[in-house]
Amino acid sequence: MGAAEFIGATPPPQPPKASPLTPEAELATFSVPPGFKVELVAAEPDGGKFVAVAFDHVGRMWTMTAFEYPLDANESSAEAKALFARGGRDRVLVFDTPTTPGRQKPRTFAEGLAIPLGLLPYKNGAFVQYDGEIRFYEDTDGDGRADKFTPVLTGFGIEDSHLFPHQFTRAPDGWILMAQGAFNY
Repeated sequence: MGAAEFIGATPPPQPPKASPLTPEAELATFSVPPGFKVELVAAEPDGGKFVAVAFDHVGRMWTMTAFEYPLDANESSAEAKALFARGGRDRVLVFDTPTTPGRQKPRTFAEGLAIPLGLLPYKNGAFVQYDGEIRFYEDTDGDGRADKFTPVLTGFGIEDSHLFPHQFTRAPDGWILMAQGAFNY
């Protein structure tokens, strides 16, 4: 029973109905301390459903999309396994000059992915969570796109896409730390 169902209780106010704002209109709603400013770097349709942001050693901004999210393998194991086997619509994107004023066009580093929630740029590539693995996607020919990947850690479950390995962080000692949910087995 909710509070509004108690006799004599005042119903809570309903939030106003609102349409989505354009990226430019949303930008105008931010409030930041004096001396700070918020600038638009990326927005749909140049990507979409951005999941995480990471910066590499030369200042490029890396992100990835999650158009295939959510997918619950607990409810449809066969569908989840089929999606990871064939690949999906998600990509790892790189914004080469994110500090240049204005909206940037990303370049695709890796594509054909499904729900890649973990990302950490490293040397000529990036560690990316995909399916039940953490893979290193690598650009071996210098064209700015991954042309191979190597699984570096395997055995993660795909039962709950909310809890895939994510938040890859390089610690001061060089180790890579991450979060992993409890319901992937």
